[in-house]
Amino acid sequence: MRRWFAADHETVGTLYLSLAAVLLVVAGAAALVVRAELFAPGLAFLAPAEFNRAVTAHGMFAVFGVAFPACAGLASRMVPAMAGARDMAFPRTNALSFWLLAAALVLLAAALYGSPPDHVGGAAGVGRWPTVPADDAIMFAVGVLLVAVSWMLCGWNVATTVWGRRAPDTPLARLPVFARTMALAAVTWVVLGATLALWALTLVNASVVGAAPDAFRYEFWFLGHPGSYLVVLPVIGVVTEVLGGSAKRPPFGPGAIVQATGSLAALALLAWLGRMILDKSLAGELFFLYAGLLAAVPAAVIAGNWAATVWRRPFRFDASVSFALAAALFLAIGAVAGVLLPLGARSAGSAMEAAQTHFLFVGFGLFGLFAGVYRWLPLWTGRACDGALGRVHFWLSFVGLNATFLPQYLAGASGMPRRIPDYPLMLADLNAAATVGGFLLGFAQLLFLFIVLKAVWTAPESGGASG
Repeated sequence: MRRWFAADHETVGTLYLSLAAVLLVVAGAAALVVRAELFAPGLAFLAPAEFNRAVTAHGMFAVFGVAFPACAGLASRMVPAMAGARDMAFPRTNALSFWLLAAALVLLAAALYGSPPDHVGGAAGVGRWPTVPADDAIMFAVGVLLVAVSWMLCGWNVATTVWGRRAPDTPLARLPVFARTMALAAVTWVVLGATLALWALTLVNASVVGAAPDAFRYEFWFLGHPGSYLVVLPVIGVVTEVLGGSAKRPPFGPGAIVQATGSLAALALLAWLGRMILDKSLAGELFFLYAGLLAAVPAAVIAGNWAATVWRRPFRFDASVSFALAAALFLAIGAVAGVLLPLGARSAGSAMEAAQTHFLFVGFGLFGLFAGVYRWLPLWTGRACDGALGRVHFWLSFVGLNATFLPQYLAGASGMPRRIPDYPLMLADLNAAATVGGFLLGFAQLLFLFIVLKAVWTAPESGGASG
């Protein structure tokens, strides 16, 4: 038992990754509840308020409980070795950031499900803003505050390790791309954490004066724009390392990849400011149009460098490479869709926005994290993943992702708003197809957990990469 409370970077990294695996199941279960309700028109088994609470739980646990701890776990596991340090700059702070996050997630779950929700919030067509029961608003705010502190401590620790504790004879420009993109992301996590802390205080005030829906509206767009994207910025470094290692050559243009990653981070922050300040005005629509055009440039630089890295290089299409290539594909598609979506008259507030967010967050973020786990798990455990099952996991995930969210693009183009529990009969087939795809995607992740547990406990020892 004492081993799990140790402060060394390997133990803390394992704890972060284990927490992300557990919350992947929780967030996925909430998403499947939502998809089951949307399988057919009408209210099947969830009242509107319960439906809205399931949507809130899915988004909250996906960002706070999956994306952030997974990236933090990879950082704790890999950054010290890549930087030439024996451990993180502040090992005890590293452990503290994990336990604060674990406590925060318990508080958030208790606040969200401790009592029946007060009301649905919002209006159809513009989106339903999630709320928590008024009696639990303080508990929810404390949970968010603990998440904020965890983000700031983790970001400060990772950035200090890369910039201040790297080997004396190793300049920053010679570090692996993952270490550098992780340091960039760590800086943004400090900013995100500080802003989340301010929002937690705003929520306390809102629970007193009765303005909770407005507070949640700001929080939703904060997480929906910079939060969900900045948290997965390290995935760019993960994909770069996996493709470079598989091609057995250094990544093409590593400095350009890091600079493009910084540009994407800046544009993500600007997108949130545009949403909050300009909102539905003409200036706001133009802002998002130009921001989408600008974001396509660094995304194209990153994707182009990835293509140059693997160009005419023989490599095995194992699970790690397959997920890395798929992540690169979804980043490119997401950049193109980010340019085109603001041009659509029906895209704002529609299911198209939800599909676009999930293609980037799951297709790029989660697939990229899978690529890193498949690549580095043998280094951590000395045991290889099952190659055949890994390929099955990839294809089930790839097909399930597209089967889930492509119909949502079409439903949104037909006028379906996001975050609604009911819809017209003409959209029944699209939603039924999305539900089937969602359950396929969910089953694939149970297979992934089985593959990891098998590699840790039963697979023969191997020092090679997974296949």
